Formats: sequence, C-alpha cells, structure tokens
Amino acid sequence: MNLRHLLFQKYASEGRDRLVAELKQAYAPKKGDRFHITGITYEIGQIFPVEGGIEFEVSSKIPIEELTGKQTPGKFFEAIKKFCARSPKKPEYAGMDDIVQTIGEQEIKKRDYVRLRYKYAFEELFDEQEIQREAEAISQDNSLREVPEIPGVVTVAGRLVLLSLRENTYQQSKDKMTRLIEANKQVREGLKSN
Repeated sequence: MNLRHLLFQKYASEGRDRLVAELKQAYAPKKGDRFHITGITYEIGQIFPVEGGIEFEVSSKIPIEELTGKQTPGKFFEAIKKFCARSPKKPEYAGMDDIVQTIGEQEIKKRDYVRLRYKYAFEELFDEQEIQREAEAISQDNSLREVPEIPGVVTVAGRLVLLSLRENTYQQSKDKMTRLIEANKQVREGLKSN
C-alpha cells in the first residue's frame, strides 16, 4: 500500500469515526463502535481499502425475541435486504450471520445479524474536475477557503481531495446507516400488523 492509499484510508476512516461518535452520542452507546436503538444493536464497520476505492459494512441485530409464529430470522433478514436494495446505491453484499457466544459453562447466547457491505469507487467520493476548479480558484484568491496543511500532501488539490473524501465518506456511511435504521423500523411495524 502506498502513501496515497494510506492517506485515503485515514481520511475516509475519519469521516466514518465522526459518524460513529455522533450516533453513540445520539443513541445508547455499546462496546466498541456499536450503539443501540429501541432494542436493536447497530454497528458501522471499519473502512477498508479496495482496488480503486473503499468498502465498509453496516449491520444490525435481528430482534429474535420479537419474532412470533411464522416469522423467522431469515424472513426478517430478507425484508431488510429488500428494503435496502431499493436504494440507488445497492449493497455489494447482504448476509445474515449467526454470532454464538458461550456465557459461563452452560449458557449459550445466539445473535443473528444483518450485514450489508458497500463499496465506493474513489470517483464516487470526490469529483476530480470540481477539485481542480476549486484549487485553481483558491490559488487565485486564497481567501475563498482555508485549506489546512496535511503532512505529505504538497498541493492544494491533493488536500481538497482528502477533505472531500472524508466528508463524503461521512455522508455515505450516514446515509447507509439511516437506511438500515429505517428498514428495521418499517419491518418491525410490518411484523406487528401481521
């Protein structure tokens, strides 16, 4: 991994970390990067670099204790998956994972989670032409916007790319988490009416 990829991952992760902090402040915080809303635990996974972009996951616990009759974790998962697939940016991967945890010598706790993985090409997170125009405007009149110094990045355009990457990663991860929260709300309401 070269310096460019390291910087991209660092700034994308900063955008994601900002959202995690906001969500943990707005809702009930849990261990790590998780938070709790009305009986469901959510998490935004770490940012990982992939060829030409980044990927991250959002996940939520399936409220098994609320399922009755013919309702199953699988049906709950399929309803969440269907809701999230109606978004313009569809998940690259949607899966249901079982997490089994042994507590003490006898008690086993099972949790089913919905996991949605999203992949973004760098071109989706910043517009090079727009960055160039802004960098040129700033070079002619640096009172337009103060662009902070970033170690290892000598050009204004390079710094603008990283700042844009951080902000847009924040916005996209927020959008995906908001969509997952809304999906859970809608599916739960559907369960109550059945």
